[in-house]
Amino acid sequence: MSTTSLIIFNNFVNEIGPVGIPLQDDLYMWCNYREHQSFVHFDRFLFSPEFILAFPSLSQTMLDKSISDHNAVLLCEDMKNLGFKPFKCFNYWFEEANFDQTVVDSIKFLKQANSRVRTDCLLRGAKVAIQKWSHGVNKNFRANIINMEQRLTTLEADLQENGYHPNVLNDIKCTRTALWKEYRKEERACCQKSRVKWISNSD
Repeated sequence: MSTTSLIIFNNFVNEIGPVGIPLQDDLYMWCNYREHQSFVHFDRFLFSPEFILAFPSLSQTMLDKSISDHNAVLLCEDMKNLGFKPFKCFNYWFEEANFDQTVVDSIKFLKQANSRVRTDCLLRGAKVAIQKWSHGVNKNFRANIINMEQRLTTLEADLQENGYHPNVLNDIKCTRTALWKEYRKEERACCQKSRVKWISNSD
């Protein structure tokens, strides 16, 4: 950012007289994850006095660490957990461990029982096998994501308190990789639900 841009921004801030609100669990918002560590306060909300008067119960809370170097800050008046909504079959299941083998084993079993079994019977049998298999699949992405984000937050706090350690950095890397996979699962499930809802309810 150029000096001119900084001056314009500072003048804008001085003119509107923004108000900040306390950040709950006031911790550092950014870490460079290097041997020579840097922890910095970034990313904050500033409000006009009129906005504060209109929404007096605002709060800002730093969320648990995610795959970004920055901690997300949540601005809210009220948080509501709508819970998990079940769905018959999610596309991400096709990439889960043992899914393919479950289908193959169910077809082999039916063919061994009756070599002349019809295709529709094979499909129905595979459907039953998939339903049983799905009971062991953890579909609560939000709980998984929250646990991983909390773990990242704990690991980062360890770095802040105890300094650089390769094992901690490796643990952070592995956790962020697993967290990214959970994000993708949740995204695909939400996308699939929205398509079905659109087909059912249209615009």
